Order: sequence, then structure tokens, then C-alpha cells
Amino acid sequence: MEDTENTMDKQLPMVGFVILVCLVLGGCTPATRMSAQMDVLSSKTKYKDCLIANPNDHSKCEVLRKLYEIDKEAVEAVGSFLP
Repeated sequence: MEDTENTMDKQLPMVGFVILVCLVLGGCTPATRMSAQMDVLSSKTKYKDCLIANPNDHSKCEVLRKLYEIDKEAVEAVGSFLP
């Protein structure tokens, strides 16, 4: 599980960078929002599955929780820049 957490920790800055580039370049479209919403659903499912698999140690799911929060923020950010 540690390898997965380390990989995900390294991906967090990249996710933020991709969101920033998308917003700055103005290339965000309704399709981008739909894709981001699908990412939210996927990350939420993975987080919930982790919580179910680790009922006595939710700390093992912390990275997944962070990814879920980032995905949610991305949807909100993309939505605020769409007409």
C-alpha cells in the first residue's frame, strides 16, 4: 500500500498543475467539465472502497481522500470559468 500512497502523493502536484494550465489557457469546455465530473465519481468510489476495506484504519485512505477533494475542486473551478 505504501508504494501506491507514494505514487499518489507524487501525482497530487501534477493534478494541480494540469488544472492550472487548463484554466490559464482557457481550453476548458463543457466536455472538460464532464470529464472532471467523471474523475470525481471515480475518486469518490475509490475512497469509499478504501474506507470499507479499512474500517479500523482510515488513515490508509488519506491519499485517496485528498485526490477526491482535488477532483471536486477541479469541477468547481472549471465550472466557474465556463459561460
